[in-house]
Amino acid sequence: MDGKTPAQLAMEAAGAAYKTYGYPADPTLSAARIAELTGFPAGEVYKTLVCRGSGHRTYVCVIPSPANLDFEGVAQMVGENRLRLAPQGALPEITGGYVKGCCTPLGMRGGYPVFLDKSMEQKEKICLNGGRLGLLMELAPSELRRVTGGVFRQLCREENQERS
Repeated sequence: MDGKTPAQLAMEAAGAAYKTYGYPADPTLSAARIAELTGFPAGEVYKTLVCRGSGHRTYVCVIPSPANLDFEGVAQMVGENRLRLAPQGALPEITGGYVKGCCTPLGMRGGYPVFLDKSMEQKEKICLNGGRLGLLMELAPSELRRVTGGVFRQLCREENQERS
């Protein structure tokens, strides 16, 4: 790997601890498949979804890999009529360079509101993309919250949460 990603630089600038792990740099891999390949439990690997509201405001949501975002619930929470995923082709412009498969709230340009699924709040460690295909970061949810300014919220319907 060449150089550090904005995610790594953000963690280091904040004095936050993290570890990195590699996996095949394949943009078609889902977060659940990355969990399987790296040996982490699926409920500990999180995915970052960049969403747009009906008024074109951007929101960043981090949810467990096996779960689905409750678009209606999150739209209501942020005061939007509707919420949808940002178009894949627009991700680099929106995020400051991240593409599908390597989005992370760490080091993302834009100052967007970051919402962290409440399921991570009680976990000691979680994993999420490190800002480059093939790079997974392990960190404490409290550090993710501190570095991103994120807030813990219920982002998935209860039936979508992993039971553990």
